Amino acid sequence: MRSRLQVGLPALVVVGVVVVAAAPALAQPSLTARVGALTVTGATPPQQAADATPYGSFAAPASYGTVSASATISIGENGSEDGLVTSAEFVDTLTVSAAGATTTNGFVTARFVVIGGPEYAQTASSAAVAQGVNTGFNVLRLQGAGSFNVDSGRIIYGSAQAPPEATIGSIPPPATLEIDFPFFFDFASDVGLRLDVDAAGSNLFSAPEDGTVSASTQMTLAWDEIVSIRDANDNELIGSATISSGSGTDYTVSQAPAQVPTASWLLLPIVLMAGVTLRELRTPAG
Repeated sequence: MRSRLQVGLPALVVVGVVVVAAAPALAQPSLTARVGALTVTGATPPQQAADATPYGSFAAPASYGTVSASATISIGENGSEDGLVTSAEFVDTLTVSAAGATTTNGFVTARFVVIGGPEYAQTASSAAVAQGVNTGFNVLRLQGAGSFNVDSGRIIYGSAQAPPEATIGSIPPPATLEIDFPFFFDFASDVGLRLDVDAAGSNLFSAPEDGTVSASTQMTLAWDEIVSIRDANDNELIGSATISSGSGTDYTVSQAPAQVPTASWLLLPIVLMAGVTLRELRTPAG
């Protein structure tokens, strides 16, 4: 039995029921990059935003199937950094047709390559120098009609902090994350993902202590392949299915970059082992 968190469709019971329901209102294919007060939105990839503060740099490019975001701070003596809200998102539509479907709705499971993650470092004369430095990320799935719901849409989050005791779990990349996107057969249905990152904190000294502390989350999620197309009765249909997108992106081929970095990355609160695939938790519909 697969184990994932599924986002329900409007007016829909997804477990073993043939449903007659009007297709939901759709969002238009779009890409959005946000850094602080700067929001850049458009339909042509990539859309990019960037900004800087006295102690940090922040950037977010977005393309269909691929979202990247970076938040990096380096704080010297008695400095403080609030950071800038940084996020990248893509919104698209998928139309899926498949012979043999026993319900009007189903799920596409896409595998994403996860590159990078939260890290921190400090150079100081005392471990007590670093105060409240943290960085992390949230990954959210589209809820429908352009809405990303933080409570039920969030699928995974992580962070790294100083001192080291606050950090749990590390694996080398590449890692993968499998995400279920609900749809109606033969109707355009929303698909989308948003990546949020942040970095903030302060560095307080008392003589003769000195040094710097840095925190960074540089991360990319890239659509790699479709691993399952099935109806609500869990019948696997990937062998007979056809799929197209509103943006014209071919999601049957990988959108992942050719080169994958080798630096380690960290996830909290989920403790993972090298080579383990991240999978969502399926909750009962209702």
